[in-house]
Amino acid sequence: MFSAFEQISHATPHIAFYRMDVRKLSDEEIAKLGIVAMPTFMAFRDGRKVRDLVGGSPEGLEGFVLGVL
Repeated sequence: MFSAFEQISHATPHIAFYRMDVRKLSDEEIAKLGIVAMPTFMAFRDGRKVRDLVGGSPEGLEGFVLGVL
């Protein structure tokens, strides 16, 4: 999934993409973000989470990104 993440982030330079290492987060931070499995992808708009995708395929990730544009 990381290669798909990289490809999509390069194809959509007007969107900011960030990668987090959940091993560096506390259990409280993980719960606050709503991470229940990996990978988890989240979309934020104006500082608010508007959508998330748990798991998925490269095609699903692309659809997720296109769905939040």
